[in-house]
Amino acid sequence: GWAGRSWQQMQKLAFLGNVTSLLHHRDGEGNSYLFQGSAAYLKAFDYRVGRELASIEALPGSVIYGITVVEQSFPEAKMILIVHGQKCIRLIGFSWKEQDSFVFTPLSQVLHQSDWIMDLVILPQQLCQRSFTQHATDTIIAIGTAHNQIEFFHLNASSISPLQLQLTRILAISSHDNCLLYSMSIYTSSDRLIIAGGSVFSSILLWEPFVSQKIFASLEGHQGVMFKLKWAPSGNVIYSVSDDRSVRIWNLKSLDGFNFQLENSTSLYGHEARVWDCLILKNCIVSSGEDDTCRFWDFSGKLMYTLRCSHGKSVWRIACDSKEEILFT
Repeated sequence: GWAGRSWQQMQKLAFLGNVTSLLHHRDGEGNSYLFQGSAAYLKAFDYRVGRELASIEALPGSVIYGITVVEQSFPEAKMILIVHGQKCIRLIGFSWKEQDSFVFTPLSQVLHQSDWIMDLVILPQQLCQRSFTQHATDTIIAIGTAHNQIEFFHLNASSISPLQLQLTRILAISSHDNCLLYSMSIYTSSDRLIIAGGSVFSSILLWEPFVSQKIFASLEGHQGVMFKLKWAPSGNVIYSVSDDRSVRIWNLKSLDGFNFQLENSTSLYGHEARVWDCLILKNCIVSSGEDDTCRFWDFSGKLMYTLRCSHGKSVWRIACDSKEEILFT
């Protein structure tokens, strides 16, 4: 039988799965990196030569759905990344190990949330000064969860040591309409924070946590749930992609909660299956979907070009370099 046999733990050598998060980042020295989340693994690439720089199992047992760079200088790490997925968050350092070699270092334990994380942003400094006077000069992170709640965390990064960084929750605000969301996008400016939540009822719910917990607008039009929402940098346009195979542009005439006006909305049809992701570039909109394509649209809604990606399956995530010359799928 089995008695007397010796056992060895199987070593993990490779993983083949869906890419669930992509981020291109150019640092202050002009170096560009591509970060990828696939299942629990975070990877960094030098895409110019096709070389993997570093890899780490960042969220054991979970799937990475978002990667955010903390825009701050740290002597101990080249940069700090916040990775999140499902109900987990973790801080990961990315730095040089030796000449032309890089390494990821876990800077915190895995922080477990009680609800599914839909979006994560770092608040602008001016907004911190207006809304969190006790933490006016600190890094404040806003996390949106699946039942239309926003939680704010303080990151004290004055000293960086492995597994020593912590996120401290300082405030939580729930919308009066706490229905289940499929997607969320948090818009921030120097003086405003606005939430767009894609509900299971195919509507986009808008509310402003620092003003009121009430929904000040509900955008109707999609015939299916929305998998991704994106704000235009100006804050007056929302882009959504949906189970109904469409991309939709929502032009907002006014974001005043007391006098909200939707100027118009435009539906973009062309995908042959569900649409998963979108990018808003200077001259066009790019969408990706289950039909293994990326489609390029002008801002009037006209389809300009279809890129067949040859993945053989869904194009889950897309990203673009800072010069908008390279598309990553």
